[in-house]
Amino acid sequence: MQNATWWDRLKWQTAVGGHQRWREARRLKPVTILVGALGGDGGGVLCDWIVAAAQSQGLGVQATQIPGVAQRTGATTYYLEVMPTPGRRARQVLALNPAIGEVDVALATELLEAGRMIFNGFVTPDRTTLIASTHRVLAIGERTAMGDGSFDVGRLLRAVKERSKEQILFDMDQAAEESGGVINAVLLGALAGSGRLPIPDAAFEAAIRHAGKSVDTNLRGLRLRSRPCPRRARPGGARASQAPGGGAAASRT
Repeated sequence: MQNATWWDRLKWQTAVGGHQRWREARRLKPVTILVGALGGDGGGVLCDWIVAAAQSQGLGVQATQIPGVAQRTGATTYYLEVMPTPGRRARQVLALNPAIGEVDVALATELLEAGRMIFNGFVTPDRTTLIASTHRVLAIGERTAMGDGSFDVGRLLRAVKERSKEQILFDMDQAAEESGGVINAVLLGALAGSGRLPIPDAAFEAAIRHAGKSVDTNLRGLRLRSRPCPRRARPGGARASQAPGGGAAASRT
């Protein structure tokens, strides 16, 4: 830069300063998480676990719980923003609700809830990691249909793979049954194993212990999927078959 003009030096300094501000902004950008759950799935407890684990690591976190109607007549959603690094809380401004196209991680306790988030535009192929259970719980419209009104599971799975960047899919309902617990602990383990949050497994375990609700059972559910998970679906996709009563068994992708 010795032979550069003052204008060249100014442009270089502006570029360097802009790059530093861009890196700082990325460092301060929160990880956005949207949870879609059914009544009785423990979505509120799951939200509390994530908040407690983040706070234990000194991370800024905000959570909004948006109650819906249980028994498949409406969505129950939870939205969280977690800062990726600790400190500088005075400068953190976190949103109260999700924005279309700006969700980093989407969690769904049932396959149609994943489809609902995709339909509403929150899950996008350039950004979102979708973590969902592949089992089905029939919606009201499916139950009241004159005949077989069940939604096409294959169509749902295709939408999941086409509209999300990365997927972690398996039958969490079956995993919860095997652990003797509720699906929310299994979903928390899948989130921990995804590596999308800078929170160690020990912090999630401590959050479960601190909450004091069915500790041993929830820890078993967490550990089922807290190890690192494959981040992308394999070619060929999952296979799902409808079971009596609307249940579905699907292979993990």
